[in-house]
Amino acid sequence: AIGRDRRERIRMAAYPLEGLEHKPHLKRAASNYSVMEVFANGGASLVAWRLDTGRTHQIRVHAKHLGNPLVGDVVYGGTAPRLARSMESGRVSPSSAKAIATKVAKTIDRPALHAATLGFDHPKSGERMRFSSNPPLDFEECIAQLRKL
Repeated sequence: AIGRDRRERIRMAAYPLEGLEHKPHLKRAASNYSVMEVFANGGASLVAWRLDTGRTHQIRVHAKHLGNPLVGDVVYGGTAPRLARSMESGRVSPSSAKAIATKVAKTIDRPALHAATLGFDHPKSGERMRFSSNPPLDFEECIAQLRKL
């Protein structure tokens, strides 16, 4: 379930589903993901998400809850120092990790999130709508920097 973070109201947070029917401030949220590519010996990954629901900040909240916030997502913990720590745990030296994380952070000044495909049923006609888009340049540059590791 997703609801407002109790400590920091600007953010959303993940909560257990138990008792959801008695907590109107929480909404059911279901996400599925698969790791497409791994960088820095596990320090970062390219992930494909498929949402069963469409809640505010759903991917960002679930990624943080799993302990892997999106690169560039300062609201949910995806800062350059966090990326550097992740890369260090993936066996990248601390000095290299810090330099690389700083460079990656400079390539994208937003959450590294891109909707390659969106689909929904049109509310009036019921027709299935589907839209696709290539990643923006800053996203591609972020991935290119991570692939160099």
